Amino acid sequence: MYTDRIGVRGVPLRVSGSGTTVTHSTAIGSYDSVTLASSVFTCTPHYAFRIPPFLFGQAGTTSAGGVVTFSNVNVDSFKANSLSGAGAAADNTINVLPFGFGTVLTDSYSLINMVSMDFPCYLECFKIQGTGTAALSNNATRAVLTDNGTGDYTVTLREGLSNSLPLVFGTAVGNTSATLNVHSIGPTSVQVKTYDAADAPVDADFYLFLFCPSSSYLHGNNRAPLQCTQRNARFHLIQIDVTAGTPVLTYAPFGTSIVDTGIGIYTITFATPFKREPYVLVGNQRANISDPSATSIVVRAFTAAGALADPSTPIYLLVYGFDDANEYW
Repeated sequence: MYTDRIGVRGVPLRVSGSGTTVTHSTAIGSYDSVTLASSVFTCTPHYAFRIPPFLFGQAGTTSAGGVVTFSNVNVDSFKANSLSGAGAAADNTINVLPFGFGTVLTDSYSLINMVSMDFPCYLECFKIQGTGTAALSNNATRAVLTDNGTGDYTVTLREGLSNSLPLVFGTAVGNTSATLNVHSIGPTSVQVKTYDAADAPVDADFYLFLFCPSSSYLHGNNRAPLQCTQRNARFHLIQIDVTAGTPVLTYAPFGTSIVDTGIGIYTITFATPFKREPYVLVGNQRANISDPSATSIVVRAFTAAGALADPSTPIYLLVYGFDDANEYW
């Protein structure tokens, strides 16, 4: 998978804990240490980045609600804050995915660079239409969707995983403040539940990202290019910072633009349009995507109460798009 940035490296982690006791599930060898205090995981990757990484998190629990935010982001460590849907500290199982760089020169202005992961894996993405009649909006030949009830969905892969379980992330789509929780992960399926700001189940559309290990060896010294299952994939990382109500693109593909279209609402127009709607993952904020198209997306940022608001910390975006209108080879 190609990107315009130099030395992009992902270091996935699934971790859980209670009190000060940490249980590692995935990628223990890629981190020198992970400690827990007051529902905050302090994570130290084995290899430091050259600039602070872009960070994506996903709550996974059997209870309602759940959000992961980040703080104290440095080149060699970061804190992952495990929160309830209402924004209070809450011990949880979380998925964490930092994407960092192996060089301080981050932009090459051309798609000549590979995205690497700390262990071999491939990316499987879906857009779930959870409102109305539940359906897979795309990539439907790769999975089957089951509607289990209000805000409760199971995605069953047509080709099961023979190695370790995937790390799963998601972002709601539409004019909604809904949050996602990954409630269960198995070798063939993933169960996702969506909640409103009051932690009540609610139907929602969403993007689902599955980083699926292609090896059972997950110890961080087996770095390999990130693979994908769709045609002519293009991978971009974007950082939005908002100061005094004004959004700026701190990092973005050359020529990409941002327009402030309201409190907590930002329209991003891609410098080079995709051939079809991309998948978008939002990190470090309670924020969702609306009005997605091949040329632009709208980012909406919310408070824990579900009100639109300008954020005080960066919004990270992972944009996974395609330069071919057809999904498969």
